[in-house]
Amino acid sequence: MTTANQTEQPATERPGRRRRLQSEGSFTLIETVIALAIIAFLIVQTATIQGNAIVFSDYGRNVTRATWLAKRVMSQVEYYWMSKEFKDMAAKVDNRKFDDFPDYSYSLETKEWKFPFIQLLQGALGGGGSGSDKDEAASGSDGGGGLGQMLETVIKQVFGDEPIFMTAHVEVAWAEGAQNNSTGLTLLLTNQAKIDQAIIQLKPVYDKLIKPGAAGGAPTTPAGGVAGTGVAPGQ
Repeated sequence: MTTANQTEQPATERPGRRRRLQSEGSFTLIETVIALAIIAFLIVQTATIQGNAIVFSDYGRNVTRATWLAKRVMSQVEYYWMSKEFKDMAAKVDNRKFDDFPDYSYSLETKEWKFPFIQLLQGALGGGGSGSDKDEAASGSDGGGGLGQMLETVIKQVFGDEPIFMTAHVEVAWAEGAQNNSTGLTLLLTNQAKIDQAIIQLKPVYDKLIKPGAAGGAPTTPAGGVAGTGVAPGQ
């Protein structure tokens, strides 16, 4: 039984359930989809940045290692340069793998470099000039007493049939995925042994011109008199 003061609860207000207030709200389906798309885009961008960082880090490590391996090959070339005949330096090696780094291979080529040495010396010593003068200097028939022929004779006496310059180029390659990357070094070699021999041969001439003579720097005759005076010893 119910008293008059008691009121009957509405059917919608049952125990354990709370009426939703008008100020409360929720996401719609479209808003949820947009939020998920933004989160997925951020995740993809973060993963891409991290993946690129890993790729660039691996590439930098491979380049550094390949550079050191190329320097190792060049050190062997320099050793042969100091210990072997210069004309025997010419060589070519293709795709040879390193024993301690089998993922890397190198190619080496040492060949003569035909540098226009005589033409440059003619231009430097001739001091330029008209076009006809340059043509004459290039042909070795200049008007300065055959400067080109004199230079050719001196170079022939010093180097003979051996090359003057050589270039050694090494290329170290490695595979990264579906592509091959490589790095290289180039070294210029000169025929230093022939140059040293020529300097040694010219040393007596240098000493004769630089060292002072017996009489206060004046050149003397073989008999001991002073040259150009006609004074014999004891007069």
